[in-house]
Amino acid sequence: MTISPTATAARIQRTDPTVDSAGVNPTTRDPRRHPLDLERVFNFRDLGGYVGLGGRTVAWEHLYRADGLNRATDTDVERLRSIGIRTIVDLRTHAELKDSGTAAHESLEAHFAHRPLIDELWPDDDVARRADPHRYLVDRYHEMADRAASVLPELIGWVADHPERMPVVFHCSAGKDRTGVTAAVLLGLAGVDHATIADDYHLSALAMADLVAWVRTLDTEAATAMVDQPPVFLQCPPEAMLTFLAELDARYGDMEGFVRSLGVDDATIGRYRAVILD
Repeated sequence: MTISPTATAARIQRTDPTVDSAGVNPTTRDPRRHPLDLERVFNFRDLGGYVGLGGRTVAWEHLYRADGLNRATDTDVERLRSIGIRTIVDLRTHAELKDSGTAAHESLEAHFAHRPLIDELWPDDDVARRADPHRYLVDRYHEMADRAASVLPELIGWVADHPERMPVVFHCSAGKDRTGVTAAVLLGLAGVDHATIADDYHLSALAMADLVAWVRTLDTEAATAMVDQPPVFLQCPPEAMLTFLAELDARYGDMEGFVRSLGVDDATIGRYRAVILD
């Protein structure tokens, strides 16, 4: 089941009345970005349509980002099947996988890979996250990038060398932090500019209201932790992503330099771009 452009626009307007304000990249609001109306997956979207190297466009229906596919209902699985998902990359921790299970990848006949981007979730009692939540996000994103020495090269290699495994969807729990860093690297390597990457990251704020509303119906410790986050975390501020990307460039020169530091060679980068850019 696909969402009509009218339905998509209505949902965006209802969730965030400022989304159409001046300065927001219009490509983030393309109706194709939200191809499915899922019941228990709130932050699923296509990374296609963004302008990359040489004015070429990131291909639609190749890379999808999402929140917890482990919550997918039977109806959600059928809708995911309709767009031909072939690979699911789960970025959650081992504890999350044990506690919440996996997506119904067998029903989708999709390749499944569990590749934790971090070893454990951020502590709820960390004073720094309350004192300066923007800086806290940026620092955690750097930690994720530093610990991604195996996960990101493997994902880039799958895209570069195994087009038969696409479309790929990668996800964490809320689809905004671990998934956001992964999306930033994949888009940045394709030559998408920082402002556009930050706009795409900020789109996750649209889904948080629906996710939090659903989580509030659950009387669990995890639900309490979700709704008790600093508000900034759920707002997915573009400034946090822009700062992270600027600091990454300062360290490595650009996203290509960062990816090279992880061991991805020039030939693989070239093949990745050939696949991902139209």
